[in-house]
Amino acid sequence: MRTLLAGLIAVTSLAAVRPADAQPPAAARTASYPEIVALLESDRPADQAWGARLAGQSIWTETRPLIEQIVVRHSAGQSAEDTFCVEAALDGLIGLGLPPSPDLLAAVWRRWPTETLILAARLRGFGDGKSADRVLLSLLSNGHDLVWFGAANLLLNSRPLGFVAALLKDLRLQITLFISKTGNELECCEGTLIADGIQIAERPPDYPPATRYDLFASAGADVRVVAVGPVSVYRTRIEARGGHLPLPESGQPVTGRDRVEYAAAAGHVQHPPLTGDEVQSVTWRGAAALEADKRWVRRDVMRRYKDFLGLLQNADVLSRSEAAALSAPPVDIVVKDLRRPVR
Repeated sequence: MRTLLAGLIAVTSLAAVRPADAQPPAAARTASYPEIVALLESDRPADQAWGARLAGQSIWTETRPLIEQIVVRHSAGQSAEDTFCVEAALDGLIGLGLPPSPDLLAAVWRRWPTETLILAARLRGFGDGKSADRVLLSLLSNGHDLVWFGAANLLLNSRPLGFVAALLKDLRLQITLFISKTGNELECCEGTLIADGIQIAERPPDYPPATRYDLFASAGADVRVVAVGPVSVYRTRIEARGGHLPLPESGQPVTGRDRVEYAAAAGHVQHPPLTGDEVQSVTWRGAAALEADKRWVRRDVMRRYKDFLGLLQNADVLSRSEAAALSAPPVDIVVKDLRRPVR
């Protein structure tokens, strides 16, 4: 036991200097099942983290209960060691290829939503859709990026009670109102801001290397499918080399158009009366007339929103009480004046 731990500590100490394409040392590849169990049952969080990592790499499926106990025990903690331990344990569980217990997902979905989504998709794939749906609805109600899309994709298959209401709960409608001399010209532009950098993974030297799961909206090399849908979600695993983790790519924000699209798909509404993000054009007739146009646009989109709720109720995916409980969505009207010359 002490020999294995000494070897593992030496392995981690070398991680800061070994090149990115170095292979894991033999000690980390050939740990026996009894040695892994001893690490998982240790009182030291660093030992537990190594045990989970090695169990996942070796696919020792019998260790799942021990790894889950580690996750539940440390997920309530606030220390950095608790976080490192849970991250390694969740990585190990994903590596095992088995469905998790529902209690585990309930313990981690707030702080580790990406790993929860991956494991919930696996739980659903193994037949426990009801338990998976509960945590997926939680992710949907609190998600704001590709976790939201992944949860929505999985829930589209079962459409549980409360699904469409959760889709529309934070709906915000956007209207871009172009002003022109004739009311016919439209002009749009888009911009992209890309950020990149390096994040230092600060952790004690006796812990395994940091890992992270990133989500993507497009397939590519070395990615796996998480959930297929209107916006399919894929994932990849990144491991720190030399103590560094690349910064995650910017997530895909959830827009009003996305919420309307998914709600329409849930109710099989082929031509929803609104899109969630619309462009309209008016003729300039003075400031007072513009304010009147904006009021009319807001009333019109709210009328169509109520029509949409009626269609969803007729499709039996939104109850009358759920529709009544939904707050009226904010309507953001962005005015762009095309009469001004572009310099």
